[in-house]
Amino acid sequence: MFESWEDLKVPDTQVHLIALLYGFATILCIIFLQHFAWAPIQIRVSEALCIVALFSAVAIPELAAGCFVANLLCMLLFGTIPEGFYDVIFGSIATACGALWAFKFRERGVLFALMGFVIANAFIVGAYLPFIVDNSFYVLGSFDFSDTYFTKLAFGIFAIGISESLSIYVLGIPIFMLLKKLDYHQI
Repeated sequence: MFESWEDLKVPDTQVHLIALLYGFATILCIIFLQHFAWAPIQIRVSEALCIVALFSAVAIPELAAGCFVANLLCMLLFGTIPEGFYDVIFGSIATACGALWAFKFRERGVLFALMGFVIANAFIVGAYLPFIVDNSFYVLGSFDFSDTYFTKLAFGIFAIGISESLSIYVLGIPIFMLLKKLDYHQI
């Protein structure tokens, strides 16, 4: 169990590698899935790798760093300055919060522990996306949620919550089960 912040200083090459893979996968998602990887309805395959937070406290800063670097590179590659700074800073904070929750509550069960990523991303990312994405992303057929910040916020929380749940639970749990089957006690 997470006892102190000293636990975060444990070097772990495999977690570094997974954080690197997380960052690389995030960049690939944004390149190939485009707005489906950064708009209110987003599926980032890379989010499935966040399950490493269940195995190691080292994953907390590593995943946040992977998110930071990936979002920074994407901002520079796609020229989304200054709007991209929201994603660089607050997206990384959301990832760190989700990882901290997952590690802290891992003994309460995988589903509960991974809920931290869903909650953090839904509320944090959902709160800043209205400032950086076009109103057209808040229109679904005849439903227009772009009227006010609060309708965009509500839509964003709901849509990102569902999207993150798909990434974390549908894609992440099979990875968790595989790692558990391989008897990974500490990644």
